[in-house]
Amino acid sequence: MIDVLALSTGLLIAAAPAGAPVTGDTLDALVPNSTVILLQLDDAGRTLPRLDGFWGGMEGFAAMGPQAAGDALEALTDKAEGLPRPTGDLAVAIFPVIDDVGMSEPGFVLFADYGDQAAQTQAWIERTIADGVAAGEFTAKEKQVRDRVVLQIDLPASAPPDAVVEPGFGNMPAPGQPEHLFVGRHEGFFVLSSDISGIDQVYATADGERPALHTRDDFRGVTGAFDDSDARVVVLMRDMTRLTASMDPMGMTAMLGPMIRQVIGRVDGLGMAMDVPGDDATSITQSAVVYMPGGKAGLTALLDTPAPDATVPAFVASDAAAYSFLSFEWGGVPRALQPMMQMLQMFMMQAGPGANGAAPPIPDMLAEVCSTLGQEVHIAQQQHEGRLTQLFAVECTKPGALEHFLGATAEATGLKTREFQGHRMFIREFDPLGMMPMGGLAGMDDMNEMDEAELMPAISTAFVIHDGYMLIGEVPVVESALGMVKTQPSPTRDRARRFAGADAIGWGYVDLSAMPGPAGVSAGSGTSLWALHATDTGFRVDVETPSNVARAVEVEPAQVHPSE
Repeated sequence: MIDVLALSTGLLIAAAPAGAPVTGDTLDALVPNSTVILLQLDDAGRTLPRLDGFWGGMEGFAAMGPQAAGDALEALTDKAEGLPRPTGDLAVAIFPVIDDVGMSEPGFVLFADYGDQAAQTQAWIERTIADGVAAGEFTAKEKQVRDRVVLQIDLPASAPPDAVVEPGFGNMPAPGQPEHLFVGRHEGFFVLSSDISGIDQVYATADGERPALHTRDDFRGVTGAFDDSDARVVVLMRDMTRLTASMDPMGMTAMLGPMIRQVIGRVDGLGMAMDVPGDDATSITQSAVVYMPGGKAGLTALLDTPAPDATVPAFVASDAAAYSFLSFEWGGVPRALQPMMQMLQMFMMQAGPGANGAAPPIPDMLAEVCSTLGQEVHIAQQQHEGRLTQLFAVECTKPGALEHFLGATAEATGLKTREFQGHRMFIREFDPLGMMPMGGLAGMDDMNEMDEAELMPAISTAFVIHDGYMLIGEVPVVESALGMVKTQPSPTRDRARRFAGADAIGWGYVDLSAMPGPAGVSAGSGTSLWALHATDTGFRVDVETPSNVARAVEVEPAQVHPSE
């Protein structure tokens, strides 16, 4: 069966003569300012062949977007036999549209510049159109949009009329696949949209009748934080509630928005960028940014203090599979979480007396615990009995007060206590199956021929005050850490610290050879380094990853965006 999205992507130049020159407007002048999510790849003729060697090829880049947009992106690679790749810029813009019943839902516009590949693409189009029409897989008709010819492709429903359909769902298109696709062209750029308003906005932007995306302050704020990059993803929050309205009919996102902004601050945009180096490169550079033009607030304001003199505790193994350090001002947590705590307390009161048991009110407990904590957070991952485990260590400035509090509230909070090598260990038993309604994972043991307890084993988490830190982790992991009394040198940690620089508020590394990959495939070899920096308008994360990691991970297209 012909991939309808691949075919429709090819139709992008159906209304254009073969060999049309690539001149005039750039992509920046075409993307409409209603865009919420933008995936962009520069100079596709150069970067697409290189991308084949990284992140599972184009599928990895397509995986960052919604399914329909991802399918269309994959169609632009050479996976559709005879369809050439675009040679210029390639992008997908996701924006809100209004459906037939007045509900806001996501739509997309795909931009592609084929350059001197137009003639070869035209031949592919003619052949594919003939095959599709003969097979009855779609119908097409012309429409006029701002004095331009646009082709409307009517896609078939996901199930034929005589198919057996589950009650309540009806004969609807598959999730992520639109009912129609609209294809058109502006100079050297070819455009495909899931909604005719997308084509209209592109042409209005090109004609100067409405502003382009690059004129928005939030877009410039996100992209301005990146150095030159080959690929990027930008998410703008202004219209996010409209984009997600169809998935949130009760409007919970909009109602919780003010509280969320109080807790974490106002985030206007998110971004991610990467370079796609040549085959001789040893590493890939990636960056992510959180754009907060009004400054940090709530919890994010507590992440604004570097700690260059922090030392790695002795109980963090030198051969840890992954290590992370974070500077965080715990004393400000109760104030930052006050709006959320007030809502939680109201819920507990409505649940009736006794819902909170004999424990003190949650805000009071949180305030007392946080008043004993310092600034340093250390997280280590290590292989233990064939699996990765985590150990958390939080700086404790008042160890006596914290241990007294844990002991005084142990019975009310379900903590058990025991002694271990002169330390008082507080243990919390957690049974995931016991938390599930109807007796756990009904049917899962038959499906996987495994016992439920093997799928979701019970966990015993220990809390111990030791050497100026509160250690948190599974009981055997904490016991092992308590036996380590001397800090061991680690060249990998030293390299990660140098990569971060003195002004980092967080840094760490991941040993890729110890990380499980998809479907049991190794995640690669070498070490990935990362660093978190606070900026005047938010945060930036820089990552350096060995180039061989992507070549070691092969992602099947069906695992990312299946398309028939």
